[in-house]
Amino acid sequence: MSTAGLPTPGRALHPYARQRLTGRFAELIRHEQELAVSLRSLAVPAPTGSSRSVLLDHAAQHERDAGLLRSLASRFSPSGCLLEEPAKPGATARRAVGGGVDTRSYARLGARYVLYEGVLIDSLVAALRTDLRVAAAPEGFDEALEGMADAADARRTQVREALTGGGWGAWNSGVLVAGLDNVVRALVVPERGAVVPMIPVALTRQARALTDQWSAACERAVALLASPRSSVPEDDVRGCWWSSTREALAEYRQLWGREHCVVRAAAAGSSFMPLLSRQV
Repeated sequence: MSTAGLPTPGRALHPYARQRLTGRFAELIRHEQELAVSLRSLAVPAPTGSSRSVLLDHAAQHERDAGLLRSLASRFSPSGCLLEEPAKPGATARRAVGGGVDTRSYARLGARYVLYEGVLIDSLVAALRTDLRVAAAPEGFDEALEGMADAADARRTQVREALTGGGWGAWNSGVLVAGLDNVVRALVVPERGAVVPMIPVALTRQARALTDQWSAACERAVALLASPRSSVPEDDVRGCWWSSTREALAEYRQLWGREHCVVRAAAAGSSFMPLLSRQV
């Protein structure tokens, strides 16, 4: 999709809203680039030539999506550009001694891709679309993101089939549930470049928005992992998700030297997330 006809609303936005939006875009761009790297790594030892072609095609699509997001984000920046973080090196599917494929490494990386694409990216796109509506962004931005989300649904099915030969059995429940921890940390730990509100009402509002996002992402994980293809019990998925959330909040404190706004809101007596409040 071309963004040439879309307006540039960045100058009309409050600085806080603009900072939040550009931070959301930057996060998505980075993860799209990481997913492209992951698919290229998975394509190297792919079992068939057709599987390799599918994975490389979709890696290129992730790179195009990153380019679209950069173009959209530039319209919210007064300078017309977005400072972009370089993509971090992705994990690779190692080859075992003797030239064979390390199937455990391949399964872990494949499961990580599906969880990131199906839970993390979905969650971040949904949050960004909400922020765009709150900021009263002109028409065209939400439609572009909706088109990306619709295309990603079909892509996930094709990638799963390419990775597992049409079946889901290569990834046992332990591999899938273990991959949830990375998704949770990617949602909870980033600084996001936003100022934490000091006014209690604003702090509670931001904490509520984040926990709503995490809860929705948890249910996406349940839908993905409790399906007949993987058959992970729903309670196991939710238990792993919120346990990882508690650990990620502690990691946030160690990394940034202060409590996460969700922890601060819970300590102040907010009751909108009793499960998380008990765990914090």
